[in-house]
Amino acid sequence: MMVVGCSGEARSPATGATMTAGEARDVIAELQAQRGVKARAPQAVKSAEELLDIVTRDDVDRFEDAARYLEGKGGVDAITMGATVELLWSDAFGTVGLVARELGRRAEVEVSRLQTKQDSGREFTSEDKRRLQDATRRVEIDAKAEMALGVLSREHLSSGSEIAREAIRQFPSDARTYRVAAFYYLLTGTWPRYDEAMASFGVDVEQEDAGLLFLRALEALRRRSARDEALTLLKQALGKNPRLVRAQAKLVLLQEDIAASYAELTRLEAMAPTHPIVRITGPLIKSDYELSQSFERARSSTAP
Repeated sequence: MMVVGCSGEARSPATGATMTAGEARDVIAELQAQRGVKARAPQAVKSAEELLDIVTRDDVDRFEDAARYLEGKGGVDAITMGATVELLWSDAFGTVGLVARELGRRAEVEVSRLQTKQDSGREFTSEDKRRLQDATRRVEIDAKAEMALGVLSREHLSSGSEIAREAIRQFPSDARTYRVAAFYYLLTGTWPRYDEAMASFGVDVEQEDAGLLFLRALEALRRRSARDEALTLLKQALGKNPRLVRAQAKLVLLQEDIAASYAELTRLEAMAPTHPIVRITGPLIKSDYELSQSFERARSSTAP
């Protein structure tokens, strides 16, 4: 699949159009309804343990609940966790935005293929016409989704950055502040400050901490486009914390082989069946995997 790049945000398509955050949320809600995904009713977070579980499981559908739980609360734990939720939200929307871009590109290839066939004078059947209409509609939908996701990614990055800066102002020497500061500096590409924040933990601590290993994996992608290094770090993070869903989600998108993507998707689906990557990217990966398996069976049956 390999759609997780080194950029910090999902960029809006070069259409010249603009979209407010409210409009972006309406777009995402409409697209989810079209996919048969029902909006989840707000559910109050009742404890810090429940909050931490939402964050660990990367439960994007409940980030709103988590943010509401933290509203008005002070202290280093509440402020740094508030920043963490917003920054994770931004990263999640950015990642899904990149998926939408990849899906849009695939649809554009199909549109181009069918238009070429139509213009060539070859037989253009009613089925071809239907496929062209479907692919054209997918291009439009994916472009709209990418724009909306980019808007929301930037909105949450801005909010998370503001809260992170407040944590740095109030609690400059706390390890919890260093952690959220490192995430903030990573997402904004402020590498010298990121290096300073990460250096505060020490190599021994990093090697045993799933969250810090995850940050190092994102750094490898965003700073150096080092896919293999990122894969290794993500697997190490999951070794330290098998419930770290966001690390597993990144593993799905970083695979270049469809069989490997499918295997990682299966693991993610078992961990978090409603994760956006499962809902949005899952059907495409499953379809590609089934097609590759059918070709493999065909080759095996015709081999001498």
